Amino acid sequence: MANQLLKRAAVLQAKLKFLEEQQNFFTDREDILAFQRLKKQFDAVVLRHRDELTSNPLAIARQGLENDQALINKLRQIDAEARLRKAALNMPHSALLTSEFLENTIEWLPSQKQSLEEQLSIVHSRLSHENWDKSSGELLPHAMAIAEILSEDDLLTPDTHEWVAMASTKGPRYAAYLETLATIEEITTKKVLYVMHAGERLGPLPLDDLEKLLGERAVFPFDLACHQAVDD
Repeated sequence: MANQLLKRAAVLQAKLKFLEEQQNFFTDREDILAFQRLKKQFDAVVLRHRDELTSNPLAIARQGLENDQALINKLRQIDAEARLRKAALNMPHSALLTSEFLENTIEWLPSQKQSLEEQLSIVHSRLSHENWDKSSGELLPHAMAIAEILSEDDLLTPDTHEWVAMASTKGPRYAAYLETLATIEEITTKKVLYVMHAGERLGPLPLDDLEKLLGERAVFPFDLACHQAVDD
């Protein structure tokens, strides 16, 4: 009951806020009367339920939406980091493919795979679930109305429900992320090598740079004999 009351009051206040911002442009008497009726309706709801509501229920609703936006942005960052690593690994002879980057990625991958479900579970538990449809991941009507009036545009993008679904370890975003991790693992297995040179272990090094390393005599063919990726 309290949640439903808060939702109703927040939607009323959001509509009132929008009309207040537009009232200087009202020229039609019916528009002015409609605005006044809405204001009286909101004031009556707050007065009647003053023990259950604050004077600013919209602020509570806004805080919930902003919290959800921060959590969805966290999912976007998790996804973006993996895609950037994948893109860098796929670029031959890239200046990004330093030993430090490769080593960091090789260390990052297992820890990311191991902690992924925990990270998503934390995001899922902190979402304002009263704002989202459990089946579709779409914003519920009251939350969408408030988001539109407050111009929370990032929550209104067509793919938002996919990020909400990802927090539940389902949906296309989640599947695509797992595929990205699998691709990174495959690339680091096939395209990264270590060599022993003069008794010193070198690497990880990008296999694409092997010809350059040989040409610069940074490594020698006999250094590579033990590396399965270059046995041929």
